[in-house]
Amino acid sequence: MSVQHEIKDGNLAIITLKLDKAEVESRYQKDIKEVAKKSNMPGFRPGHAPKGIIEQKYGAAVRFDALNSMVNESLNAYLGEQKFMYYGMPMSINETEEKVAGDTLDFKFELGLRPELTLKIDDSISFDRYKVSVAENEINNELELIQRRHGALGDAEAVESTDMMNGDFVECNDDGTVFEGGVSTTEKSILFSSIKDEEQKAKFLGKKVGDVILFDIFKTFGNDTKEISQIFGTPVEAANDFNHSFSFTLNKIQRLIPAELNEELLSKYNNEEREVKTVDDLKATIKKEIEEYYASQAEGLMEDDIIKGLVKAHHIKMPDEFLLRWIKQQNKEKSDHDVEHDYLHEKEYLKWSIIRDTIFEQEKYFVTDEEVENQYQLLLANYMRRFGYDPRTENIRAEFESKYFKREDQEESVVSMLRTTKALSYIKNLIKINDVPIDSKALDAVKLERSKHEHDHGDEHNHA
Repeated sequence: MSVQHEIKDGNLAIITLKLDKAEVESRYQKDIKEVAKKSNMPGFRPGHAPKGIIEQKYGAAVRFDALNSMVNESLNAYLGEQKFMYYGMPMSINETEEKVAGDTLDFKFELGLRPELTLKIDDSISFDRYKVSVAENEINNELELIQRRHGALGDAEAVESTDMMNGDFVECNDDGTVFEGGVSTTEKSILFSSIKDEEQKAKFLGKKVGDVILFDIFKTFGNDTKEISQIFGTPVEAANDFNHSFSFTLNKIQRLIPAELNEELLSKYNNEEREVKTVDDLKATIKKEIEEYYASQAEGLMEDDIIKGLVKAHHIKMPDEFLLRWIKQQNKEKSDHDVEHDYLHEKEYLKWSIIRDTIFEQEKYFVTDEEVENQYQLLLANYMRRFGYDPRTENIRAEFESKYFKREDQEESVVSMLRTTKALSYIKNLIKINDVPIDSKALDAVKLERSKHEHDHGDEHNHA
């Protein structure tokens, strides 16, 4: 047996494997004996069937398995010896499984290799980082949201745009008289904000308790017969036959009354991490949180620029043909078009991972078990908060971990995240970073433009 390889284009290994026929035959004879020992064929004692009968029934399968095992064992051993950094697994070049050449069986495989890379990262490379200034009105708007969040419903005299209205619905003729045999319902509530049509909104705005409003129910609810039918408890199909004209007798107007900025409200934001005893303290806390949010957003945008910029600058040549063939083989249910489209996006990540992994090898970085555990716990806590749960509640935390956020499902992404974080930290210490002043609205516009560009870029690939 012999194995050798040659490198093509710096990223593809052509592996030639030669197996001696005598070795294959020896392995086959050994394996067929084992099958014979375990055989249980009618008319013969267990393990004593004639070899000819055993070979007639099992020979082809045993020979195939023996050959397949020898090829795989030889390939795996060779890959371990060569210490290739590769993608996927070796793929046969020829359509046929083997080629007979004299006393040997010859096999050829190709394997996509990670391209060799010389890093070019220094202060001649620069990236912009947005420095967001928080306007006073943003702080005040957030303060109002806090007051509304802790507010309570109270009665109001006249309808305003944020109110909830409670009253009685009656189906009418166009002149406002009651439609005989029509539908009606009492004590139903609707939000003013749920009214779709501006003309209909005007009919409700400013009305007081006791007023009767004649309106078009279909225009009011944007011809949503499902929503209309729910008001009256009728089938959706029945709502299609309602008259357009309805009257609404206004019985109650309720409005969210914002909480006062008093000691009780401030105490909800006072804790060990921050002292909030005055309105100015709360505004300072709000400002700090907004600044931290936008700083995080700006850092993310810059990191995205760094990754894309370094990938572009390093001109990494991937073994595209091999990778496409390998991915198609692993995803036979997908069309070639879909595989090629997905690969266009995955390819950029693979290039970044080469840069990232080269940094780790060069700087002898590694990710510790403790770092993985801490990052996992942080992600789990954030996931729980998204659904309104306190991550400090042990029994709920355990349930989330077992059902919705399993550790084993997150392991790979957590390690990848930590590797990227460490690599970016290394890069930021070498490159030049320009802080660019910007306000929050402008930053939001930048984010929107980028998301549109990425979407359009995806569409271009979809229709290519």
